[in-house]
Amino acid sequence: MSEKANRFIEQYLATYQNYKTYWNYEDGCVVMGAKYLYEATGDEMYFQFIEKYLKHFILEDGTIDHYEMEKFNIDSINCGKILFFMYDKTGEEKYRTAIEFLMDRLRKHPRCSTGNFFHKEIYPNQIWLDGLYMALPFYAQYTARFESDPAEADRCYRDIVHEFEVAADKTFDPATGLFRHAWD
Repeated sequence: MSEKANRFIEQYLATYQNYKTYWNYEDGCVVMGAKYLYEATGDEMYFQFIEKYLKHFILEDGTIDHYEMEKFNIDSINCGKILFFMYDKTGEEKYRTAIEFLMDRLRKHPRCSTGNFFHKEIYPNQIWLDGLYMALPFYAQYTARFESDPAEADRCYRDIVHEFEVAADKTFDPATGLFRHAWD
């Protein structure tokens, strides 16, 4: 990476202000980017940024502070992808507890008649393509790492594949050859 790019990223992370006051996907994208940069470079600045961000939200008992419980927003799962990395890196149980909390939220998340997760409770029965990105990598990683019952793991993997298959079927427009953003 160029020196100019390094300076920009360093300044950006040093002055970063959370996008929202609550646990959200936008900040999740930024912390995951920092994770990938840490893995690519080994530069502790990226790890320290992630750690600082998470200290604001993950309490010592593993509670996710400022989590919008009542909204059932599939986007809220996205930021949870960083928790696997932090759990592995630090071994701190608060991250595992937060992972379990998010997986429990996903288990309770409302679903459409197709079996797919609603995008948000305020958009009932809607499947959005970005919902696949928000929740399914978390769901798959959880299943691979923590689901000890082979039959349940198989059910989870089939559920994940079903999400993609239905989303592709419902959003594909054969006239244009493109996918629509959402289906209701």
